[in-house]
Amino acid sequence: MSTPPAPASGSTRKAITHASVVSLAFPIMLSNASEPLVGISDTFVLGQLGQPGIIGGATFATIVLTFVFWLLSFLRLSTTAHIAQAYGRDDGAQQNLIFWRNMSAGLCIGLALLALQWPIKQLGFTLMHSDSQAVMETARAYFDVRIWSAPAVLVNYVLVGLMIARQQTGKVLVLQLLLNGTNISLNIVLGLQMGMGVVGVALASVVAAYLTLAVGLVLAFRQSVIQALPPRLRALVDGQYWRKALAAGADLALRVVILELAYAIFHRRMDGYGEVALDANAILMQLLLVSSFFLDGFVFATETYTGESIGAQDRRRLWRGIQLTSIWAGIASVVIAIAYLMFGPLLIAALSSAPAVVVAANATLIFIVLNSLVSIAAYQLDGIFIGAGATAPMRNQMLISFLVFVAALLGLESWLGLNGVWIAFLVFMGARGITLGLQLGPLVEAKIPKAGSSG
Repeated sequence: MSTPPAPASGSTRKAITHASVVSLAFPIMLSNASEPLVGISDTFVLGQLGQPGIIGGATFATIVLTFVFWLLSFLRLSTTAHIAQAYGRDDGAQQNLIFWRNMSAGLCIGLALLALQWPIKQLGFTLMHSDSQAVMETARAYFDVRIWSAPAVLVNYVLVGLMIARQQTGKVLVLQLLLNGTNISLNIVLGLQMGMGVVGVALASVVAAYLTLAVGLVLAFRQSVIQALPPRLRALVDGQYWRKALAAGADLALRVVILELAYAIFHRRMDGYGEVALDANAILMQLLLVSSFFLDGFVFATETYTGESIGAQDRRRLWRGIQLTSIWAGIASVVIAIAYLMFGPLLIAALSSAPAVVVAANATLIFIVLNSLVSIAAYQLDGIFIGAGATAPMRNQMLISFLVFVAALLGLESWLGLNGVWIAFLVFMGARGITLGLQLGPLVEAKIPKAGSSG
């Protein structure tokens, strides 16, 4: 049984102002800030069990699963881009159709992951292998439970993409707090109080994912443009749409692989300077991760304003969105840099009690400060190209930047040692911004020709 087309959404576009940018970005910042608490909770619960190798094993499994899910994050990105563009056109029927197409894809891919869990596990643990039997047994036990969250995780990507596209980041915050809060609570209940250990910690993630999915669906179906029943099967399986979607997904997945390879090489080179340097690097990368969480709020705002403006064919609105989100992202990056300059040594001391590690981390803290300033262009331009649905330039940008990184690493490390590795990383982030920045003008002209612009 089919349902009638969803009604057009009406004139929903509001003026892009400093206040609207902050109101879009701030809930994302808060939701991202809650994410590290889950990892802390996992570590705390597993640490109370007093079993050697249990934390490392769960970490191994988490790395494998995170990489698999990250490869499929195009579901969130494509949902945001396409629904934001339909939102800009005031086309409710198209928003509904894209939502159901991507929901179907997320569910099907999630079920495929369940069917293929054995080969995924074997390949993942061949790459992430430890000589410790306890570590590998824990990793397999965690993986065998956590993999069952796959359908919910992927459909949740689509739900979050829908809400970002429709500028409802407050709902994203609700879902993220629900996901993380449930996960943390169940970690303690299942892992400790019920004595389920690592299986309980993994099960907590599964239950949290499906509970978030249920609430997310309720929030989605309460919107007038989203219908509770799917469109006709013929509309869902449109060949032209899926050919483009698969090509875009392949572009983004390849981009993720290249990015992960760059990080892997970076960590591998750090390993060559000994355990102290490696531990110091791990602390600094945590600080880098925290800064990216805050900057993501403005990236998401950039995505939705870009997609909406392209859908409306409003060039002036597009540049207004790019300008204001970039101003606020720039302010945030400067604030973060200053905060790390002032309080970085205190954070490092709180994260490590080893004097040698603290000294080593403080010696290279300046690179995290500089990264906050250098990387912002890459992050913002990623948001613009994601909102435009321009995945091929993003794939090419990452490949070119990776080659620049490798060349810089080969030249600088032999000259400057450990500092050369960090400078090569900054070159990598800078190259990402430059390579996309050179294509921004042609992208805008291609998406909103001057003759067709309403602005």
